[in-house]
Order: sequence, then C-alpha cells, then structure tokens
Amino acid sequence: MIHVLWLILLIALPVAAQNVSVPVDSIWSIPRTITASFAVAPLRKNSTTGAFEAIPGQRVATTLAALQPVMVVNFPGQKSTPMTVWGVRFYHSGAGTGWEMPEHPTNIVFRTALIVPAGRKMICRYDMPIGRVGSVACAVANP
Repeated sequence: MIHVLWLILLIALPVAAQNVSVPVDSIWSIPRTITASFAVAPLRKNSTTGAFEAIPGQRVATTLAALQPVMVVNFPGQKSTPMTVWGVRFYHSGAGTGWEMPEHPTNIVFRTALIVPAGRKMICRYDMPIGRVGSVACAVANP
C-alpha cells in the first residue's frame, strides 16, 4: 500500500519537478528488544567551507517498526526562501539490555541538488531491505 501511495506521489509531480535517488546501505533488522530512534534532516552546503550541514528547522523525528522495509519522511520546507538540498542526514540511536548507542549521524549525498521552492515541502522515501542495498528517493511534494 505504501509503495502504491509513493508511486502516486511521484507520478503526480509536475513535469518540471526534480527527483533525486541514490543507493544506500540498508540498516540491519532491528529486534523487538532494541529501542531505536531515528531523525532525518535535509543537507545544504555551507557557503564558506563547502561542508555539508543540516538545514536548520527541518529535522524530523520518525519511527521505524521492527523489520519495516520503508520509511517516508515529510519535511516542512521553508516559507520565505527556497532550499537547495544536497542530501539527507539520518540520525540513529539505540539501546538494549545493558547497552546504549548514542546518536550517530550518517550523511547521504545526492549527485545533484534538489531545489525546493519557498512554501513547498519535501518528501523522502528510504527503502531499506534487510541484507541488501536500499535507496533514498526525495522529491518536492505537491502543494
């Protein structure tokens, strides 16, 4: 069902819309005994250093159920200025019986930037099959 909704979202995008997609390593399966938290933020290039940094005000917390193969994230976008998005940063932390993993950020960089017009939202879909390479696909959401 989620696959069908995602396909409908992408088909409904105007012809001029940009889509970006990159292959990424899939996370491992998460046993039910592990508590994990995920957050995602779009990336921009720092105008001085050129380093990738999270775009302020765009970080979104999300959940991932055990063995869930797909995560869809809707970013709020910016009201008055466009966003030039060069990738996404995934933040992952976890804990289990007797251990804890602090938040670990991972950047996924696009080959070309995605331009999100002012007042528009961005949507990303992270496919993460267990034991195989997954993918991240992002697009400007319909108004």
